[in-house]
Amino acid sequence: MSMEAKVKEEAFYNQEFPSAIVPGKIVFQSNRDGALSEIWVLKNGKIRKIASDKKTDKNIPKQLPSSMAGMLGGAFGKLNDPKWSPDGKNILCLNSGKMIMLGEDENTPKKIETAKYVHSAVWSSLGGAVYYSAIDWLATGGACNIYKLNLNDKTERKITNIPPAPGVTSILSFTVSPDDKKIAMAIVGDNDISIWTINTDGSDFKMLIKYACEPAWSPDGTKIVYSSSVLPNGEKIPNQRNKIFVFDLETGKTTQITQKDWEDRNPIFSPDGTKIAFVSYRHRVITHGSEIFVINVDGTGEARLTPPQKNPQYPNDMFRGWSTDQYPDWHA
Repeated sequence: MSMEAKVKEEAFYNQEFPSAIVPGKIVFQSNRDGALSEIWVLKNGKIRKIASDKKTDKNIPKQLPSSMAGMLGGAFGKLNDPKWSPDGKNILCLNSGKMIMLGEDENTPKKIETAKYVHSAVWSSLGGAVYYSAIDWLATGGACNIYKLNLNDKTERKITNIPPAPGVTSILSFTVSPDDKKIAMAIVGDNDISIWTINTDGSDFKMLIKYACEPAWSPDGTKIVYSSSVLPNGEKIPNQRNKIFVFDLETGKTTQITQKDWEDRNPIFSPDGTKIAFVSYRHRVITHGSEIFVINVDGTGEARLTPPQKNPQYPNDMFRGWSTDQYPDWHA
């Protein structure tokens, strides 16, 4: 890259944005202290690390080029995808295919045992249980399905029964409605990612939004926020960079929330439903270099929640030079 091109790139990815302090607390995954995966909490405008993986970028296989290592670095970390419990006292995380619980003020993990390797997990909205996704393997391939685990008696119940396909049918992420009656999930199939819904009793499995991923419910259960690189009319967004959209379940109307030329991912509603927090890659697209931003549901008032920071392990690396905040979850 020429010096002129580098200067232009730095100007593009380092524009100034107003900062904001929001009510409640946001837990997120990052690598701000140099580990591949750390759990941080943002509260009253200040961020605090509560848990950390021992691995660093040095643990990434050396045969990977730096660009690929930058993209896949987080995948080699152990702690990821934190979620607040309904009462806000505990945080559910994944740790090498297992679920663990962390307290906000102490980092001694408590294991949640399951019979399967866990790919993603969320709390039951009513508490006392967790939902998780795992692959059911068959001779012809496999399919990712969702299970519900009761934390009191350790009983498990299979929610979905997705038919296997050649290879593996994957559920990338899922979310449970506030009344604990519905699940929205992003499923890979037929060369695209779409959002499907199912009742938590296993009935009424259907596609809801085509070409969409990373769904999250509004607090009143009437809307779903998601990310996509495709407009509702099927037109691809320039540069295929994901934007944030809100789908109204009552009217069927879709509203595009973010508009600027960034990669915007992992949206989540505020506890009162008036704002959306999301991850925006404004230093390196998709690889490293993202912070958490907030925006009003009408698309106004965009502001930064977490400050940009150089990766302490690789401050001058083109692909890994910026710390990466991702997977926020917001509690009152």
